[in-house]
Amino acid sequence: MIVSENAILTIKQAAIRAGVGTQKIRRDIDNGSLKAYKVGWVWLINERDFMRYVSRGSEENINI
Repeated sequence: MIVSENAILTIKQAAIRAGVGTQKIRRDIDNGSLKAYKVGWVWLINERDFMRYVSRGSEENINI
């Protein structure tokens, strides 16, 4: 998968791509497992941070 430096995901997009629910993504943002930035009412996730999260998640966070 090609990762763009400027690609941004919403919580919903991240959840779909990771195969988990949005609450799991929100919990992992809250506990610091997934880096995200809040802009107004929306949480945004840099795709590079998401890819690191998913690669770690296969062992720690996400049961894919």
